[in-house]
Amino acid sequence: MKRLFSWKIVGSYTFLVVFLSLFPFKEGPQVHICFLDKIVHFMMYMLLSFLVVNTSFLRNRRNVKAFGFFYAFSLGLILEFIQAFLPYRSFEGLDIICNFLGSFGGVFLGVVNNKMAQRRLF
Repeated sequence: MKRLFSWKIVGSYTFLVVFLSLFPFKEGPQVHICFLDKIVHFMMYMLLSFLVVNTSFLRNRRNVKAFGFFYAFSLGLILEFIQAFLPYRSFEGLDIICNFLGSFGGVFLGVVNNKMAQRRLF
């Protein structure tokens, strides 16, 4: 489990999120699923904060919950504002809300996961 939660994994996933958020993808076949973009935002930032929280717990970092939330949410906020200046991307306030909720959800899942792991040890 320790291999899954490392700063290398967090850094690699952060790079993937940045790449997917800023790279100009060509339009492919249109699949219309209502709010799919918002679900993807929620899931990406939930996984990011989950990884940060669990890695922080393993490394005995202070303020784990706040650090995990602000790491993920601030990245999402910064990327969304950068997208406002890119001609092939757009700024959407609802994306920020989904990033916020995903970041919060990932912290919650990370804390629950850590508590369950501690119970298994004792």
